[in-house]
Amino acid sequence: MSDDEPGEGLRPEEDFEIVEVDLTPYLTEEQRSWPVGEGLRPEEDFAIEEAVPIPMLKLAVAADPDAAAAAASDCEAGLGGTGLDERGRRTADGVTTLTLVPRTFDGAAERLARVARIAAGLAGTRSATVA
Repeated sequence: MSDDEPGEGLRPEEDFEIVEVDLTPYLTEEQRSWPVGEGLRPEEDFAIEEAVPIPMLKLAVAADPDAAAAAASDCEAGLGGTGLDERGRRTADGVTTLTLVPRTFDGAAERLARVARIAAGLAGTRSATVA
């Protein structure tokens, strides 16, 4: 900290104006019901103990990647999940590789493995793997 910076809790040398804004009219009903506490910091209330690996479906298709992504998402939902979200797309030499992740992680690895096996047998699919 340099000499010209105020310490924590101290005001700087120059004057400044504090403006209070009431955002209450812009809150949703749910937001209005949230408890508000002074000085609470979420990072002190909880900590993530371990990283949870996110399973991904890598789907390489030769035609209509949007339809392939929608079909894979519908298939995953039909197996008990809540569908897939696209996290990446890369096209090279006429083949589009999609990276799809599940919206619900519980049991997702097994569902994605089944979706990959189903997708691998479809026309236009170059590869389907779970990472």
